[in-house]
Order: sequence, then structure tokens, then C-alpha cells
Amino acid sequence: MKIRRRLAALAVAGGLATTGGAVASATPASAATTLGRTNIASACWFTTRVVLVNPGNAYSWRCQYVGATFSLTYWWYNLDLNQVCRNQFGGGAYAITVNPSQPNSWWCVR
Repeated sequence: MKIRRRLAALAVAGGLATTGGAVASATPASAATTLGRTNIASACWFTTRVVLVNPGNAYSWRCQYVGATFSLTYWWYNLDLNQVCRNQFGGGAYAITVNPSQPNSWWCVR
């Protein structure tokens, strides 16, 4: 039993010695850089239009083929707002919403 305790103590001491006495050495997290608002109007193909399905839900933006009606759900497809941000601001950009109940609360960040 004493040998196990001594080995454990040596292992801990050796670990502290190799890390310079620091127990945890993680890189601090950094906040995302805000690039600008998401250009939702540019998110759909030229043959479609942007439509908000639910005004109380930021995740309810859709593209609708021109001439389709609301009941024809197969004429709808979801927006890729991350792709919109990459198109606007380049690689590494992605979309976040600051308020899920506000459709116009999308921002691009990196």
C-alpha cells in the first residue's frame, strides 16, 4: 500500500516538474469576430425568392421557387446561412443568431 502511494506521489511530482508546475495549460478561448449582418436576400438561387415561414422563428427562412404556392412544400428548401456568410466574407465565416425568436438577428462571424 505504501509503495502505491509513493509511486502515485512520484508520478504527480514528475508531471508537475515536466509542466513547470502548472496543472492545466490550456489555451484560452477567444470570442468570435463579428463580420457583419447576414445578407439573407442573396441566399436563394435566381429562380427563387427568400420567404419567412414563421415570423417568430429565426430558423424559418426558406427559398421558394417563383410561382409556387405555400401548400407545395416540395418547392421549398432551407437556406444555408453559413454558406451565405462564406460567400460574403470568405472562408471560415459562419452564421449565428443572437435571438432565435427574431428572424433578422443573423450575423456572420469568424
